[in-house]
Order: sequence, then structure tokens, then C-alpha cells
Amino acid sequence: MLLENVDATADRKIERVLWIAPEGTSIVLTQLNDRNALPRFCAKVELDEQFKVGQLRCLKSDPFADLSCDEETISESHRKRRDKAWSVIAPVIALPGAGAFDPRQRGPVIKRISQATRVSKRIIYWYLRRYWQGGLRKNALLPKFKNCGAGGKDRRSSESKRGRPRHLTKLKGAPPGVNVTDETRRLFRLGIRAAGFA
Repeated sequence: MLLENVDATADRKIERVLWIAPEGTSIVLTQLNDRNALPRFCAKVELDEQFKVGQLRCLKSDPFADLSCDEETISESHRKRRDKAWSVIAPVIALPGAGAFDPRQRGPVIKRISQATRVSKRIIYWYLRRYWQGGLRKNALLPKFKNCGAGGKDRRSSESKRGRPRHLTKLKGAPPGVNVTDETRRLFRLGIRAAGFA
């Protein structure tokens, strides 16, 4: 379930319900539109009050609904990446009750995972956030290469170099490289044709 804060005095915030205590008094939520969000515990009466005064509403559409796909449609390399991430966070997910959401229980487990796998705590938390924000679904750990770059769109050239700075530039002050211009593209095409590749 997704909850949206519609209070005019607050920033728009969408949270996912991750867990509800068996007695129904406590709920765990995580924010979707915050890259650094961690789960938070909230009293049910607090949410009931927000619903009553119109500060909160349920969303009908889920931005992560497309995560439900057949295994056969997932490429082998994407499956490997997902399964590797899953194997890293599985001990945290396996904590009983709301243990995965409680920093006092989660912290020591993440420390042990990091020491055993050599995966940094930052990466482990990144995997966990993706899993939580994706609705506790394993496919939330699939790579999101479709969100990278802007395929088919040309970048405008300017004086500053586009893209990530070269490591040699950062470390030793080497020239930053050049931007690809229309003239550069034309020369590449001529070279490709001359080599017989086109």
C-alpha cells in the first residue's frame, strides 16, 4: 500500500507500508521519493488522525508495478545481478518480525555481511532501499539500465567536458578529453565506411 501526504504545508511525500504489527498498533513505512530513506516506525493512531483530517490518502497506482514479470523475460546477466544483490541482503530480510527495519537489530547483521562479503555497508543499504521501496519484491533488485542516459538524444556541446571526468585528469591533471561534435561524428562515420563496416 502506498500513502501520499497531501498536506499543503508539507512537501509531497509518498510512503510504502512495509509491515504492520500483528496487534495492529505499529506500522513500518519507507519513503519512495528519497534516495536515502530508511524504514520508520509509526503509530497507527497517528496515521488514522492524518487520514481523518485529510493530510493522507491511499494511492491507487504503484510506480513499481512493472516489477512483476516472468523469469523467462529477464536476461541472464540481469538475473545474476539481482541474485547476487539478494544473496547479500537475505540475512537482513530473514530477521524475524520487524527486525530488518530496526536499526539495533539490522546494524550488527549488516556489519557481519560487509566483513564476510567485502561489500560495503553503503552498497548493502542501497540494495535494501531498492528492495523496500520496490515493495519487498526480489525483482526490485534488477538493474535499471533503461533509466540510464537518454538513448537517441544528442547532447549539446559546450566549453565544459560532458560526462564523468577521467581518473587521470583528477589524479594527475591530464587533459580532460574532448566533447563529440557534429564534425567528430562525421569523421567517425567516414572512418567506419572506409574500413568497410558500413
